[in-house]
Amino acid sequence: MCDINSDNHNVETEMIYKKKILPGTLCMKCKVQKAAAIVRVNDSLCRSCLLTYTTHKFRSTLGKSKLVKANDRVLLVASGSQSSTALLHLVKEALSEGAHKRLRFSPGVVFIDESVTLQNKTEWELGIQDIKKLVEDLGYPFYCVPIYQVHV
Repeated sequence: MCDINSDNHNVETEMIYKKKILPGTLCMKCKVQKAAAIVRVNDSLCRSCLLTYTTHKFRSTLGKSKLVKANDRVLLVASGSQSSTALLHLVKEALSEGAHKRLRFSPGVVFIDESVTLQNKTEWELGIQDIKKLVEDLGYPFYCVPIYQVHV
């Protein structure tokens, strides 16, 4: 029978509590800034070190997989969500001139316009303009494709 005070429960509870950032915890890398996130098991990083770590992991994963070759053209899909915006910024950092072993491919960004399914299109059109501005500020070509032109 399961017992709430069993040894397994205590181990699971300990693991949950270890993932919390204690007040005053400093970044394990720079040892200056306050910790903002925990990576791996119990490594706390500040915002700046976390961004550097994430960018490095992104670049190394793409580089090791060898899915993208030099001078390839890659089409990225943007939805305007936080995750697609983060992807655009990670790609920008990976392609930047100052990056050590920078990646060499040509990105383009496509947005699938689903506004034909909506009653009120005003807010949707403003969102499309925001995404278009972000993509153009990053220097990538932007394509907006209506959903009825997408064939699966």
